[in-house]
Amino acid sequence: MILKAVMLEFFECERQYASCDSRQLERQICLIFDAAEPIHISWTWERQIGPSDPPYSIGYKNESFFDTAPDIVIDASSADIWRVLIGERLAFAHPDQEAQILRLKSPSAQVFCYTWGKDSVSISAIDPREHTSYPES
Repeated sequence: MILKAVMLEFFECERQYASCDSRQLERQICLIFDAAEPIHISWTWERQIGPSDPPYSIGYKNESFFDTAPDIVIDASSADIWRVLIGERLAFAHPDQEAQILRLKSPSAQVFCYTWGKDSVSISAIDPREHTSYPES
């Protein structure tokens, strides 16, 4: 799976801050590959690791997490955080037990998507545990 493009999908309520450089969105990210189905990344109530893990997490799958089409779609492939992954083979992993973080790793770079229990996806070039903390309940 070689990454060809990164599309950020926004809701209409996000229009004022929707851009290719957005580091947080309320809908989902769509990764387009050369010879594979797209992968969507979003916050979700679906369990990611097993039946006993917390249901609120960051997930990824071939289908959209939403039933409706996005209001706004922006190609973010040229943004600094994403362009290091374009043309690369990606591996996906949850580096935390709560599945709040999803690491997208290529041989030369990585990007982290995380939710911290919110209805949004945040994006970082460094592990979010190094600069933020999971909110206590």
